[in-house]
Amino acid sequence: MQRVLFVTPHLSFGGAERVLTMLATALGTAGYGVDVLSVTRGRKPDCFDEWIAETRACVTRVAPGDVAAVLAEWPLSALRTVCFLGWSPAIRLAPRLMARRPGLRMVGFAFNPVEAVDDLTAVQAHLAVTVAESIQAADALGPGARVVVVPSGLDPAQVPERRTGAEGPKLRVGFIGRMDASKNVRTVVRTAALLPSDRFGFHLFGDGPLRRRARLAAWLLCPRHDLRWYGRVSDAALAEGFAKLDVLMVPSLVDGRPLVISEAQLRGVVVLASRTGAIPDLVQDGETGLLCAPGDTGEFAWALRRLAEDPSLARRIVANART
Repeated sequence: MQRVLFVTPHLSFGGAERVLTMLATALGTAGYGVDVLSVTRGRKPDCFDEWIAETRACVTRVAPGDVAAVLAEWPLSALRTVCFLGWSPAIRLAPRLMARRPGLRMVGFAFNPVEAVDDLTAVQAHLAVTVAESIQAADALGPGARVVVVPSGLDPAQVPERRTGAEGPKLRVGFIGRMDASKNVRTVVRTAALLPSDRFGFHLFGDGPLRRRARLAAWLLCPRHDLRWYGRVSDAALAEGFAKLDVLMVPSLVDGRPLVISEAQLRGVVVLASRTGAIPDLVQDGETGLLCAPGDTGEFAWALRRLAEDPSLARRIVANART
């Protein structure tokens, strides 16, 4: 059996796990064996294991300092492809792997213009292709790169549309994602503090290292506001969560191509997002969503007020986005 090896940083709850799970499932169905080399210092089972358990992939965990030694001993004879998913030191090992097995197909992933692009550019001669999550990331690789830009997407037939509109006195604003520095959940809390509590409610789904800090900030900055925290939820529960929302807020400082944006657009939820990464490829400002400067809480608050005061704008955005 030919095998495919994914070398990846140890992921936490988010779209990357969903994509990796779908890839592993599809490859397994096609008759390939799938291995995942997870670069992490942790050893305890966590949500990463839950995602990968849905596939037949074999997971090996390795500490960052040991990844070179582990790959040096990895059996390459059965490998058809090695996919490097954004961990720079591992990408630098591509020439060594090629020297051990000439002709081995290797794939690099450019998630955004600031992550691993220098390393991907340095090893371009050894890569069969680089997959970029944004046009900006593809451009950063240089004019000589062999690049395929693959847009994320969902089947509209599989995502039911939901009519939006004010069903009560409050505009319902949501955050769905990993609560870390890049996803910038704190901007949601700081934006809420700038808005009247009787006109806006917030629903936050997800988990991560900054969840506790964000909840503490909410208690300190806006204790009387309607902020509801749901933690990490299943896909089925998340589908129900979308039904609670009028607006999805994506305040990322750095991002690739968030799958949750496409889901929101198909479900009839207005997207209010940062102008970063591949998000402008997905959202045309004023037409299929609204864009703000990353971290600008004043601009996010103004955009939410605009949506609350102009229901026709929300209806037009919803119709355009799904189309």
